[in-house]
Amino acid sequence: MKSLSVRSILLLLVLSFASSSFAKSKGPCTCDDVQAMKDRLKMIEATREAWTQVLTDIFRKADGSPQDLNQAKQDFRDHMGWTSTKQVGGLDPNTGDPRTDEDWESQNCEDIVEANKLHERSHAADWRFNVPIVVILSGPRALAKVLAMSEIDARNKEEAYLQQKLDEVLQKCGQWRCKCNGELYDSATSCSKGCPRPSLACIAPTCYEIDPKTGKNTGKAY
Repeated sequence: MKSLSVRSILLLLVLSFASSSFAKSKGPCTCDDVQAMKDRLKMIEATREAWTQVLTDIFRKADGSPQDLNQAKQDFRDHMGWTSTKQVGGLDPNTGDPRTDEDWESQNCEDIVEANKLHERSHAADWRFNVPIVVILSGPRALAKVLAMSEIDARNKEEAYLQQKLDEVLQKCGQWRCKCNGELYDSATSCSKGCPRPSLACIAPTCYEIDPKTGKNTGKAY
């Protein structure tokens, strides 16, 4: 097998895209971003499960299991039920620094964006140490295995970081939720002022206290 440089492998694995280095996030994550952070965590979990299935198929050498990088990526998309994907994160092919799609970054708060960059840094570290050995000693199937393991590892790190940041946000805000509009408020008083009056569409009680750690109702309401 012809030897490939680490940079060549990274170019194969990470789709580079034209993204401005001046892309900016929405700013610090706040109460308004809690649901987006939770949704991102759910996506991380779902995609990790899909990559875990890909890795399991490779180890078991199941019929039709991935034989190379491209097939591993396609099997991942199949497990997710996706017909196409949009790359929102990657590594700069020249510097190796993490980059994100400008539009995606502008639509998300800082912690979500930083978690994605941490994900990409994890890939860089994994491939820096694993690729040379695999390229020299093994073939395409082994590279597919390294890819799946790297994807799982990156998601574990992204999840741990984002969950910590979500916990911090929940500690600072969102103690009361208005049933009528779904908004979070930092006190019963602010919820009372911001929540619409009870109606046939939204009967009392309208404000519920939320446990910031679990996100569930504490039972207190009015």
